[in-house]
Amino acid sequence: MNVFVFGKYLYIHVGTPLEIEFAEKPYCAESSKWVAFVDNEIQKACVGIGGPEGHPGQQTFSGTFSIQKYKFGYKLVFCITGSGTCLDIGRFDAKNGEGGRRLNLTEHEAFDIVFIEASKVDGIIKSVV
Repeated sequence: MNVFVFGKYLYIHVGTPLEIEFAEKPYCAESSKWVAFVDNEIQKACVGIGGPEGHPGQQTFSGTFSIQKYKFGYKLVFCITGSGTCLDIGRFDAKNGEGGRRLNLTEHEAFDIVFIEASKVDGIIKSVV
């Protein structure tokens, strides 16, 4: 993985293969590592946390994420190991507002993202989504 640190700033180059995980593990998960898996309830490949061990009975995909230039900002991409297949990370909104919003793997509608510098208040990282 190519990560370069200059002073207090961290630079990740576009296209760099990444494993993503939260700095602090949520209490509801065994791991904070991102994983791609098939959500059997909605029959879509989604992005979640917990690693493969956090998704028993569900198909998981090994691979890496990367950041790519997209429109006016960036998009996240997931590349499946050994297949040469890379899929955009999109956003899936459940019908009728039930089931919430999910990040899913898609070929058609990437979720456009912009990176901003996060600020730390009272030891907690704050950012705008």
